[in-house]
Amino acid sequence: MTPERVRLEVDGRLAVVRLTGAERRNAIDLAFVQQLDEVTDELARLGDDGRVDCVLIASEGRHFCVGGDLGDFPGDPAAAPPHVLRMAGYAHRGMGRLHRLPIPVVVRVQGAVAGAGLGFVLAADVAVGGRGATFTPAYAAVGLTPDAGVSWHLPRVVGTRRASDWLLTNRRLGAEEACAWGILGRVVDDVDLDRAVEDVMSSMLALPGEVLRETKRLVREADGCDLTPHLAAEAEAISKLAGSPRAIERMAAFLGR
Repeated sequence: MTPERVRLEVDGRLAVVRLTGAERRNAIDLAFVQQLDEVTDELARLGDDGRVDCVLIASEGRHFCVGGDLGDFPGDPAAAPPHVLRMAGYAHRGMGRLHRLPIPVVVRVQGAVAGAGLGFVLAADVAVGGRGATFTPAYAAVGLTPDAGVSWHLPRVVGTRRASDWLLTNRRLGAEEACAWGILGRVVDDVDLDRAVEDVMSSMLALPGEVLRETKRLVREADGCDLTPHLAAEAEAISKLAGSPRAIERMAAFLGR
């Protein structure tokens, strides 16, 4: 029986993608990426249908995700490239779906994050980490190059020069420095991590789904867009929502206070 590595849980408007291989520090093997492919396929349908309005990525155990399981690689040099290419196919479909979701993605980060585990953190819209979290690219140290969207997301998050420096030198970052770079959005004491994530989720889920979706869309589309067309997109979005029953109710309540 294939061990469970990735699970999808739905609780009302919230979907949780949970990494469940705690005994192996959530290392990524073939079963992991195959399940990620299946889970994100269902998640994309839930997001597109409006059945969920927010996603949380979280993992079991002391560590978030230490990247690829090198022990899962074939010992035969001729067999390694097709095996890795197969794994990348599953993984990249899943990571691509996470990036394209129309709803906000929040990630809860604890312990070690390395290699493709960085892909989950970088793909999220909001990243909350414990003070004990550490981040290491890991690829170059084992003679490999980035995958899971790391080389695409990282320059957009931290800048091209800093991304190149980090990927090529393989330096370990602590949570505070990762936050200063923008990899994490906020850092809290490890014992407060669950409460901090719950506060983020509560704040988001207190908002109408259309506000979450339109805000995410505007922020994502701003990358590479000139100001003038983006201002037009902002005007269209805010005017559309201004006539919605929820906005009218909320504005009236605000004025009433």
